[in-house]
Amino acid sequence: MKEVLFKYKDQNITKDYIISALKELGLKQGEDLMVHSGLGEIGKLADIKDGNKLGNIIIDLMIDLIKPGTLIFPVYSYSFCNKEEFNPKESLSTVGALTNIFWKRKDSIRSLHPIFSIAAIGKDAEHYTEIKNNVCFGKETFFDRLVESHVKVLGFGTRLVAALTLLHHTEQMNNVPYRYIKSFEGSIRTGNTVKEEKFEYFVRNLDMDTYFRLDKIEKFLSKHDAFNSIPFGGSRIDIVESSKVFNLLSKELQKNPFFLVRNEDEKQK
Repeated sequence: MKEVLFKYKDQNITKDYIISALKELGLKQGEDLMVHSGLGEIGKLADIKDGNKLGNIIIDLMIDLIKPGTLIFPVYSYSFCNKEEFNPKESLSTVGALTNIFWKRKDSIRSLHPIFSIAAIGKDAEHYTEIKNNVCFGKETFFDRLVESHVKVLGFGTRLVAALTLLHHTEQMNNVPYRYIKSFEGSIRTGNTVKEEKFEYFVRNLDMDTYFRLDKIEKFLSKHDAFNSIPFGGSRIDIVESSKVFNLLSKELQKNPFFLVRNEDEKQK
């Protein structure tokens, strides 16, 4: 009898159920995949009560599904924003329980970014985790490589557009007027070595309404066949292709720099 991972109403969500759902969304072997995750809304834990074991089952099935592709998780600590030292072996991710399980695995490589650290498993893990400059978004960053490599991005048990950091990279590349560059300083510890560093982050203007209009973004991307979503227990699984999202939204931002943060009936402030 197959283990049930989650129960939602009369629905039993097994490993095979998840694999089938991911294949329905078009995931294939050899593709690179970034995963934003949230397990709390999917359903109640069923046969496996150990969170670490459950998390690794989910991670392993994703690795098997896309291999020899590379699996990527955001493991953002926001350390410098919180005036904390960043240690890639200790600093916890703040973006979901599954992300902490992921970066702690022995086969995972974690980047040395003290704000938007990512972790990766697979043949191109070193490529994605390399830090080439001290910025969060823009040229030569992880998000630039994400777009260049046409990486698919998944929202697993969470609304993807609400978690999609790629949108901030898109904003910076199009120089939106409601964000600005701010520097954050702090220390990065690797083993016994501590280095003082400064990183630039394209932050939002707190005096302006800069929250994404999520429904508008989803409808726009869906209209252009750049967004897909299926129900998943009490939540959903969403998927996009990074370069398609970047190119479509960049085109709109060039026409209207407030495209992501205003509906059509709202005045530009």
